[in-house]
Amino acid sequence: MEKIKFSIIMPAHNAENEIEESIKSVLFQNYENYEFIIIDDYSTDNTSEVAKKYENEKIRIIRHTENKKAGGARNTGIEAATGDYILFLDSDDLLANENVLLNISNTIGEDTPDVVYLGFESVGEAFQGVFIPTAEDSVKEKRISTWRYENVWDVLWNRKFLVNNNIKFIEGKFFEDFVFYYEGVLKS
Repeated sequence: MEKIKFSIIMPAHNAENEIEESIKSVLFQNYENYEFIIIDDYSTDNTSEVAKKYENEKIRIIRHTENKKAGGARNTGIEAATGDYILFLDSDDLLANENVLLNISNTIGEDTPDVVYLGFESVGEAFQGVFIPTAEDSVKEKRISTWRYENVWDVLWNRKFLVNNNIKFIEGKFFEDFVFYYEGVLKS
C-alpha cells in the first residue's frame, strides 16, 4: 500500500519546448499516490496548452496572472499541495526513471523526516555528472558547510514541516532557492 502522498510542484514560465518530457517523466511513475501541480507563471507561449494535454485527476494546472518567478510559483504550489512530501521539479528537469517515487517511499518507510536528500544528474553546459549524497553528506552540518549544490529540487520536503515553520520562497527574485534551501535545512 502506498501510504506516502507526494506533491510534485513544477513552476513553468515559457516552457513549451521542454515541459512535455518533464510531465511524461512524472506520469510514467510506478507509484500512484501523488498529485502533480503545474504552475504556469504567466507564460506568453503555449506552456498551458501543452500541459493541458495531460491534465487529469492527478494533474492540476494553476495559471498566474502575473509573473512571480520561480519562487512565487513554488509558493503557490506549496499552498495548493495536499501531500505528505513535496518534490520540486523544474519544467526542464526529469525524474530519472519510473521508480523514483517508489524508491523514495521505500526509503522513508515509517519515518517522518523533515527532509530527505536526493541525488541528481546534471547534463547541462555548466557542469555534468551524477551527484549522490553519502551518509556523511546527509548530515545537516555537512549540507550547510560542504555540499556544493543548494538546490531545492534535490531535496524532498515534508509539507507540514514547511508550513509549520513558515518556510517560503522569496518572490520576484532570482536565486530565491538558496534562501529557502538554507532556511529549510537549518530548521530541519
